[in-house]
Amino acid sequence: QQSPATQTRPAGGPAADRGVRPTMSELSGHIERYLQELVRQGASPHTLEAYSADLRQFLEYLSPPDLAPPAPQGIDLLLLREWLASLYRDQLMAVTIRRKLAAIRGLFRFLLREGVVTVNVARMVRTPKAPKTLPDVMTAEQVNTLIDGVESNRLERPFPARDRAIFELLYGCGVRVSELTGLNLDDRSEEHTSELQSLRH
Repeated sequence: QQSPATQTRPAGGPAADRGVRPTMSELSGHIERYLQELVRQGASPHTLEAYSADLRQFLEYLSPPDLAPPAPQGIDLLLLREWLASLYRDQLMAVTIRRKLAAIRGLFRFLLREGVVTVNVARMVRTPKAPKTLPDVMTAEQVNTLIDGVESNRLERPFPARDRAIFELLYGCGVRVSELTGLNLDDRSEEHTSELQSLRH
């Protein structure tokens, strides 16, 4: 099935219904203005590079040979969904598709603020779910090496007993760092009172 960019029928919108296509520079001009706005807002070079590539690829999708892309007002939800489907056909990773969609949403948010469009249609596109991956964890051997290094004072820490207890708790109990730092002497059992008090000195 052809995308709206490759069909002779213009995309939806008042200008498209009259068969009027703006020049190539209209949509690309808005993209350039948006990227300049990102620069003024202090976006990182990595973000600027990624968004610039994503928006130019989007513009290319909307620009079949010998035809200018539709005006921003003529880009509707159906067109965005077909563009999104093309990304899936290209077998792009979900995280890449999410970034490209974020770039398009940012562009339309800018166009809405500038009064170029009356609605941010990109917000209506469902965001692909990010894949769930398990975090990398240390092996038992790596943990033992770390703890042994703390105990032997090879890490040049002033309180090796305290530091060993910290690592033992982190690894043995699976607590978060925020939970560990929030522990108080009142949280211990009676038989461990003297041991915990000694770790504070």
